[in-house]
Amino acid sequence: MKRLSKYSLFAASLIFVGISVVVAMFAPSSTDISIEDFGPHEEADFSIEGAMDELAQEDRWMLQFIDPPADVDPKNVYTFECEIPSRKPTIMTTTCADFGEVVQKIKWSKWAADGAEGVGEYSINDCDPDCADGNFKTVPVKVYLSNLTTNGKSFFFNTLIFSPEDEFLVPGSYKTKSGLIFPGSAVIDGKEVPAITWDVASFYREVPDMRTELP
Repeated sequence: MKRLSKYSLFAASLIFVGISVVVAMFAPSSTDISIEDFGPHEEADFSIEGAMDELAQEDRWMLQFIDPPADVDPKNVYTFECEIPSRKPTIMTTTCADFGEVVQKIKWSKWAADGAEGVGEYSINDCDPDCADGNFKTVPVKVYLSNLTTNGKSFFFNTLIFSPEDEFLVPGSYKTKSGLIFPGSAVIDGKEVPAITWDVASFYREVPDMRTELP
């Protein structure tokens, strides 16, 4: 085998250095790269169609909202308390880990397949100075359940909407006198009102290992 000449070694060194410079030019920097450097990007798809792709085949019914059939026995209608299917729950939340934001003390005046209505209290931890030592701010609310699904045996409400019941809202905002902010709105009884909407079935759908048996 012939030995490489010193000129060949020098040329190889130059090639190696050149490749290293090119790689460094195109390698992402941990300090100055940003999302804009990647060009146009889209938000994650949390629509029913997008979420459907993430579900196992046997779970697809969980996102197929149906019109309420006639003559459904109210005793066969449920909603979700995190991983637990429940009838007329007195407390509901989407913060299943610590219940830092809840609608509680719920009293239902209507419970049927075409919807549920009631009143309760919306409470949220202000986490001041931290969540372990924070205080809960509370406001009375009207509550509504809708968006029915069925597994072929029972029926389940998926969506909770709640709106301030009596407390006067600061004009021009969604902030109540007690300092709670309602970031959205809903049309209830033909009138648009400040409201918060929760997907109360999300924990059940997305954490299959925690599910309890369906009725």
